[in-house]
Amino acid sequence: MRRFLWMLVLLVLVAAQTAKAVSFRGEEIHTNPESLREEHEELVLSMMKDLALFTTDDKTGYGFMSLCVKGSQAESAIRRFEGGWFAPHRSVAFENCFTENWLGDGETYFTCECRMDCVVRFSGDVYMTYDMAYQLEYVYDAGAKQGRRWKLQSFRNIVQEPDNVDLEELNQRDEGIRIEAVTGQTFKGFIMIVSDPSRVFVGSIPRPYRTYTPGWTLDRFTQEFGAAAAVNGGGFADPPTNGKGGKPNSLVITEGEKTQNYNAGRKFGTVIGFDEEDRLIVREGVQRADVDALPLRDAVAFSPALIIDGETVDNSGFRTELTARTAIGQREDGAVLMLVVDGRHPDSLGADMQCLTDIMLDHGAVNAANLDGGTSTTLVFYGRKVNDGKYPDRVSRVMPTAFLVRLPKEN
Repeated sequence: MRRFLWMLVLLVLVAAQTAKAVSFRGEEIHTNPESLREEHEELVLSMMKDLALFTTDDKTGYGFMSLCVKGSQAESAIRRFEGGWFAPHRSVAFENCFTENWLGDGETYFTCECRMDCVVRFSGDVYMTYDMAYQLEYVYDAGAKQGRRWKLQSFRNIVQEPDNVDLEELNQRDEGIRIEAVTGQTFKGFIMIVSDPSRVFVGSIPRPYRTYTPGWTLDRFTQEFGAAAAVNGGGFADPPTNGKGGKPNSLVITEGEKTQNYNAGRKFGTVIGFDEEDRLIVREGVQRADVDALPLRDAVAFSPALIIDGETVDNSGFRTELTARTAIGQREDGAVLMLVVDGRHPDSLGADMQCLTDIMLDHGAVNAANLDGGTSTTLVFYGRKVNDGKYPDRVSRVMPTAFLVRLPKEN
């Protein structure tokens, strides 16, 4: 028995010494990140470039997904990425590539931050630079039968100052409007906070609405209505063969005048607008005959609702793709929240409904709804496009409606 106890003590001491050695080795690597950088930097830079090419070339994604851990956050994001909307381009190049903040044990996992400029050249001399900044987590897959054994477990956008706008400068332009950058695991974007809700209204192109009617870009909306800012509004018909972006698919009320009837279908079944007391009304499942009973001064329709009277809406079964999104909300104090999230870009895959809801809740929204997104997603502030959007050579696509913000009243 005594001999057994001595053997047990010896085993415990050996195990403790082994644990100490492993721990020391881990600490040594943690305090010497250059050892990780030297071994894995080429892999990290290569995968970031693969991600950029995947998002710009509309690849199937299966090749890229093989570099991710099966069932991981990274693979899920790639599977949910809604590609195919990126503007046609001639070439992609990479500049200012570097990594930093390496951590890990070097044998089973490591994390690091990777930054690079993805330069996409379009027709002629038109190009856009996407600031890619991600934190990446890798794990070692010993069971991999072929290919890379280090695989991507997760990635997230790193919060950074936008390189295409100077927020400090913009926020000095209008004391009643503030624009902030937002970011999440797979996206970046902007939220515009309008303190006076009476300034927000719906703008519409002139009737009649027809499939062949040309819509307006958002900068034209601000010019025609003399507005300070704008985001895209409700859905519209735009067949790829002859669409001009000028026919709303559902309700349009602008400054008290209804110019388009309500469509109660699933895609356009949520009423989104302001009443005569400047409160944002978000209503799902409204019947066409009941719309007139709502005291709406300005409204469109789309789907889904995100928050209604302080309660979040369950959208777990509604369009889980990661793509560009636009949403509108209102705080208890009346301030209006206008959100745009870029998507289908190297630096921003996009967001889903839960992401939009979380952002709105973080900013105090008590009512909020999703608006038309994808290639429509654009925020214009005093004639300038704030987010990247889809088009490098113009402010936005053409559309029939927009949520606009009036210029401040002169004192």
